[in-house]
Amino acid sequence: MKVVRPSYTTAGAYLASFVVAALAVRLGELVEEKSEEKPQRSPRRSWILRVAERTTDLQQSNTELRDERAPFFNPTEVNPPQDLERDVGRFRLIIAIAALL
Repeated sequence: MKVVRPSYTTAGAYLASFVVAALAVRLGELVEEKSEEKPQRSPRRSWILRVAERTTDLQQSNTELRDERAPFFNPTEVNPPQDLERDVGRFRLIIAIAALL
């Protein structure tokens, strides 16, 4: 009886085809993963841009409000003697009205 041994070239060819097929499948999986990541990145980038725009708008609004309200909160722009005279006049008026009642 004759023993048939497999040739190494045939086994090598099967191994090489298996490795090529495995690499092709993995490459396909990587391409699919990358294509799934792109749509996820796009909304995140647009979200980051919207946050940056809103931050800029808020900073600008805060600056405008600060400039508008500066005279009310800046003690160097208030004239204390005039304000005091006005307040004293109002106080006298209130006392006079209360005395009439």
